[in-house]
Amino acid sequence: MRILLVEDDESIIQILTATLSEQNYVVDVAMDGEAGWQLVETYVYNLVLLDVMLPKLDGISFCQRLRSRRSAVLVMLLTARKTPADKLAGLDSGADDYMVKPFHPAELVARVRALLRRGTTAPSAVLTCGNLRLDPSAREVTCEGQALHLSRKEYLLLELFLHSQQQVFSRGDIVDRLWSYGEDPPVEDTVKSHIKSLRRKLSKAGAVDLVETLYGQGYRINPAYGAVAAVQVPPRPPQPPQTIQATLHRVWEQTRGLCFERVAILEQTIAALQATTLDAAQHQAACQSAHKLSGSLGMFGFDTASQLARKIEEILETNDRPLKSAQVSLAQQLQPWVTAIAHSLTLPLPGEAACATLLVIDSDAAFIQTIEAEAANCGLRVVPAVSLSSSEIQLQLSPAAVLLNLSLVHDPTEQSLWAKSRAGQPQLPILVLSERDDLEERRRATAVGGQLFLRKPVSAQEAIAAVQLLLHPQSQHLKVLAVDDDPQILLGIAAVLQPHRIELVGLEGSGQFWQTLKTVQPDLLILDVNLPQANGLELCRSVRQDFRWHWLPVVLLTDQQDSATRQQGYAAGADDFIAKANLTTELALRVLNRLNRSRSRRPTPEKDFPYT
Repeated sequence: MRILLVEDDESIIQILTATLSEQNYVVDVAMDGEAGWQLVETYVYNLVLLDVMLPKLDGISFCQRLRSRRSAVLVMLLTARKTPADKLAGLDSGADDYMVKPFHPAELVARVRALLRRGTTAPSAVLTCGNLRLDPSAREVTCEGQALHLSRKEYLLLELFLHSQQQVFSRGDIVDRLWSYGEDPPVEDTVKSHIKSLRRKLSKAGAVDLVETLYGQGYRINPAYGAVAAVQVPPRPPQPPQTIQATLHRVWEQTRGLCFERVAILEQTIAALQATTLDAAQHQAACQSAHKLSGSLGMFGFDTASQLARKIEEILETNDRPLKSAQVSLAQQLQPWVTAIAHSLTLPLPGEAACATLLVIDSDAAFIQTIEAEAANCGLRVVPAVSLSSSEIQLQLSPAAVLLNLSLVHDPTEQSLWAKSRAGQPQLPILVLSERDDLEERRRATAVGGQLFLRKPVSAQEAIAAVQLLLHPQSQHLKVLAVDDDPQILLGIAAVLQPHRIELVGLEGSGQFWQTLKTVQPDLLILDVNLPQANGLELCRSVRQDFRWHWLPVVLLTDQQDSATRQQGYAAGADDFIAKANLTTELALRVLNRLNRSRSRRPTPEKDFPYT
């Protein structure tokens, strides 16, 4: 399938073209609206990925022009604007879907796959011919059960032939469908070479002469094989391939320099603000740099840095051409955020194996050195801060844990401000050190969010052992069973729980519920209220009636917030409710709380069920 990407951010272009190409899509790229329009008038596309804020012709106008020409091509808008009015404007222009930047490439792939399924009559068909079988959802080709390892172009050739088994494809047809606009046009021998290589692999697997040459016309599936209609199979859950992380890493290494250049523009803007010499051109360049950093850093997984860039963009847009009297204070406001973004560019790509960060807030340099040496033995990287104010930047970068000397918290006002600075990180593990051990000091430790308290003097070994206890509180392997008929919801739950070392087993639908429950032996159950067959309320009620499972904590997922639904859920025996809209903000906290409370209640089979 052929996709047109119209986007003006080079980083995002490289991420999306690399990711979509890994999924065997042919991707053409345009960096402004008018260039994109020329391509859409020249080629036939299955989907257009369209940035809203484009030079020359914006995405909304582009989409409106498409629909005015009665074009049925699918359109997905990509934008940093996320208000309801922005979304309505995009959908009213004729777009089929809408994604808000930043987003993870794996999510985009899943949404693209779902959108393309909507636009085809056989969304999850396995293509067959003789003993040959091509599964587009898994991108697998087998012949008599033997897997064929094809290159990307060979796979696309075979998919093209199998989709239209009676059609003859000339070399020009093949080039138009399988080579993107940005690629160098292949010579005649290049197409022949790919066909020859595909035939050789097919013959080796037993499909001899599957691809037939009609001299002077082109290529097609050999009629001697007898074309078999596509076999419909249930769609697989959209599982992003493991190659997405590798692709992100490769593109990040190629485009990291662009991010540094954009940060440099912001640093130059701050210098101009401090000197009260900011002009309109510098202001506009800073807005554009912040906008592009917000989108690209978020796609690479630097969520906090992306949010800071978005804040900078909003403040600069609000303070258009600030008065000289306000420029210095504006520079002071933006400086720590730009510093935090610059520091994030030096960190490993999120999702890669790397040392966790321990933020140590203490003015004792000798103590910090001993902590650094001990932490290194445990795979922790220490980032020191000598005061609460200097720790705010490091907190924006989401350390794994904090070691805080309580003597640096001098008054309730400072304590409150620091608590606000970490308000977006309610899960942040904090170990508090103090030279006092009285009730008032422990109250202060609680006020700053401390979960563990140690009295000084304390050795580095004791401190790091306490940090490790905070980071890995669960010594046993914890499992959660989630039942939902939406595979994307299951993927989202798994992503939220994985950082807490909680294994998720997802079950699509309730058909195999009891068999899966007995096999998995979960510590907690998550049920979608609106399930086909037996719904979540019915499953919850049946769990409470079972003498082996009546203790199992049950959390219900729902799109409904009305009191009647909650009353029905609690009457069925549910322990908690979570709105699907709040999965990322509440799910991990609530699940961890339920697991911690229920561990002591879980029965032991040998003790509680001696006859089973």
